[in-house]
Amino acid sequence: FDDPPEVSVYAQYPPGGGPEFLAFNQFGTLYASDSNLGQIYTIPPGGGQLHLLIGPPGSGAPISDNNLLQAPVAGLTPNGITFGLDFRTFYVANTYYDRLVAFDVNAQGQVTGGGHIFAQYPNPYLETYPTGFEGILEPDTQIGPSATTPINGPDDLALDSLGRLWVASVFGDNVSVFDTNTGAVVRTLGSSAATQGGLLNAPTGMTFVGDQVFVTNLGLFTDGSNGNPLLPWTVVQFDAGVTGAGGNGNP
Repeated sequence: FDDPPEVSVYAQYPPGGGPEFLAFNQFGTLYASDSNLGQIYTIPPGGGQLHLLIGPPGSGAPISDNNLLQAPVAGLTPNGITFGLDFRTFYVANTYYDRLVAFDVNAQGQVTGGGHIFAQYPNPYLETYPTGFEGILEPDTQIGPSATTPINGPDDLALDSLGRLWVASVFGDNVSVFDTNTGAVVRTLGSSAATQGGLLNAPTGMTFVGDQVFVTNLGLFTDGSNGNPLLPWTVVQFDAGVTGAGGNGNP
């Protein structure tokens, strides 16, 4: 490019906020998650004032999450967000509790409430020792391959053109695909790089490009300390066998 790009602030998070993931509805309103304060906001088309939408009881949010999006450790939830194929459901990842939460959406693209657990696979185990993040350890936490279960630490979410929900699990080192009609797991991709030599190593960001899925490996805790392996940060590519939803937070 001949000219440098113009950079401006689209919206400003509140003090102490922790910006996570973004998803547009069909009318250009941007939904944004905040894992530090445990809240979700909306931003009007074109940017501007951040509006609190979903939060815990007592937060002042017009929609209560009934504590489904909360956790005892800040910075883990709410995380990934996306709309369903018909924009009538809004999905949110609770990384700490291995939980996917769904909210109702009206015909105007507005989340109206009705928050409920769409899927949950509780697993306190971790692929690697959480160096510097020991707050996520529980009394019965084991380190190793037993952590490789669906949505163990769901992070980013994506949607394919069949309406299925793709979930990157940062603590389980895999990507799982859910049938949004039944909540069942229909496919799981990858195995732990930390324990099994697989390709996925604490996967976080995820997006479709045509029928390919690209996943970023955060490489969380794999710095060689506390008995953990020393592994590089990578981007993994999968042949999804289906295209992304398109225009729904996923190209």
